[in-house]
Formats: sequence, C-alpha cells, structure tokens
Amino acid sequence: MAKYILLFFCFISIGYAHPHTFIDVYLDLRGTELKIKWVFDEMTSTALLEDFDSDHNHIFDAKEVDLFKKEVFNPLEKLSFFTNLKVAKKKITLSPKNIQLSQIGNSFVVEFCVDLKPYEHQKKSIGFWDESFLCALSLESAHIHSTAHYTLKEVDNTYYYGYLLELP
Repeated sequence: MAKYILLFFCFISIGYAHPHTFIDVYLDLRGTELKIKWVFDEMTSTALLEDFDSDHNHIFDAKEVDLFKKEVFNPLEKLSFFTNLKVAKKKITLSPKNIQLSQIGNSFVVEFCVDLKPYEHQKKSIGFWDESFLCALSLESAHIHSTAHYTLKEVDNTYYYGYLLELP
C-alpha cells in the first residue's frame, strides 16, 4: 500500500512541474550541417556566467568550455541535447560538434553543430523539447535560417511543449 501512496504523490508532483530555465532556440541549416544556438533566460544566464566565466572577462577559453561541457552539456546526452532527430521514424543519437560559449548582452549562449550528411537524402524530423519539463524551449520561424524547405509544427504533449522541424 505504501508503494501506491508514494506513486500517487509522484504523479501529483509531476502535475506541479514547470520549467525553471527558458531557452530561445536559433537554427541555421545550410546543406547538411545544422547549427543550433541556445540563448538562455536572464536568471539562468546569470548563474551560468558566474559558474563558467571564471575570470569574468566575457570570453570563454578552452578550460571554461571544457568545464561547461563536463558539468552541463555532456550530461544532456540523456535528453538528446533537447534535440530529437528521427530519420525514417528511427531515433538517431546525436554527436554535437564545435561547442562554443559566448555572452550576448546579459545572455549566456551555447552554439553547436550537428552533422546531417549521413541522412542527406532521407526524410528527417528534428524535435526541440525537454521531456523533464525543467527547460522550456522556444523556436520561432524567424529564428530558422535554411536553404532547404521545412515545416515547423508545435508539439503539445501532456508534460512538455516543443517544436518539430520536418525536412524532406
């Protein structure tokens, strides 16, 4: 019986879940390379800048980037880096490359690339969301630069909200 009570409270707590971090997503799709840029909200940016710009010079050296990758970025692999690639309806594990950090105004910015060349002539969909609902991702059509035709759809699941970019 205690197991069911605990399970009940877990489901109730999920109902109260809400994002703590807000990320604006920008995409640049040229040929077979997808560049993704995350711009974090002001509160999260303040914490990330404090933690990872250790010399407070607004420039991220290799040591600071490596620390960010180790402590924040690499663990996001469990969540597909909030970037869910499917090719022919099969989920593909991402291998982000060229991770760069910067500061734009008061915002912490992360940029990385995903190679789509192995899937060049296949139908693809790329979803942007956080299933844990700790982060809310926002993707607007104006933030997408692409040489390819695409369709952008909103995804409204029970526990999270996101966006789906469909490519031919």
